[in-house]
Amino acid sequence: VVAAASGGEDDAVRGTVRIVAPDGFGSLFVAPALARLQREHPGIVVELVTSTRPLSLRGSGYDIAITIGSAASRLPSEVLAPYALRMYASPDYLAAHPPITGLADLENHTLVFYVDALLTVHELDLAPVLNGMRVGFGSTNVFAQLEATKAGAGLGLLHAFMGDREPGLVRVLPKDVDFRLQFSLAVRRESIETEAVTIVRDAIRREVRERSRELA
Repeated sequence: VVAAASGGEDDAVRGTVRIVAPDGFGSLFVAPALARLQREHPGIVVELVTSTRPLSLRGSGYDIAITIGSAASRLPSEVLAPYALRMYASPDYLAAHPPITGLADLENHTLVFYVDALLTVHELDLAPVLNGMRVGFGSTNVFAQLEATKAGAGLGLLHAFMGDREPGLVRVLPKDVDFRLQFSLAVRRESIETEAVTIVRDAIRREVRERSRELA
């Protein structure tokens, strides 16, 4: 996918780098990192593809892939950052439904989360831990989950870096529901020595390092 390394009269780095990342993290962390990078390296073209599906070892449509949990063991990969999943609800939802004082009360509520039948990342199979909660509103898109939670569709198990920034949401059972997962970063073997890919990878690392408190 990468088109070139460096060259030209000013020896600027040039090339196309495709990044695959989960939708929430890709939009809120990777996109700003790439925008800043392009101001320094206008010769690098970046393509951001958002997906929560696990990475295929045979995939060739990416240079850098950010995954939830561990990346495929046969790929050059690293732990990028830990992050938190927490439970949130709108004030209107809490006022209209039975009170929640412990995990046992969750059986009286529906969950806003991923579509069970399409959940392909086993680290996100958390409903059984939540007293067997039923997903009442499922979506493959975390922004849809966030909006459904704000609209009162149920209790949302959301990324903390999304839920905590929404003033209209309330944390639910903060001492009991605080899952810690991780993002991993993998580089396709054919791209690992390419200068443009290295620059993009370092920009994502820097963004995560500077905003680590938002993640966990």
